[in-house]
Amino acid sequence: MGQDAEVGGADRDPVVCRCEAVRVRDLLMAQDAWAIDSLRQLKLLTRAGMGICQGRVCGSVLEALARAWGWDPAGALASRPPARPWTMQAALAAGKPNGGHDEER
Repeated sequence: MGQDAEVGGADRDPVVCRCEAVRVRDLLMAQDAWAIDSLRQLKLLTRAGMGICQGRVCGSVLEALARAWGWDPAGALASRPPARPWTMQAALAAGKPNGGHDEER
């Protein structure tokens, strides 16, 4: 067993966000080091909830921690749509020279 493991396998410093490898210790250190007063600030400084799953896995844990610390977690983990939707044709054309347009002859 590692140093962080207790009897029964419970980890005293569990990983909160697996995508970004953020542990409880990281969140507490960030909270102590900076004057953080919201889940949004904590998210931006530690990258918790910003991995490939966009907080779908760790979001409920982060929101519970925020409530325990007296913060309102509303909206901090809301996903955002792309600024502008792209068609598949536009995406394919973006990879071609001249944006997929034929050069004038």
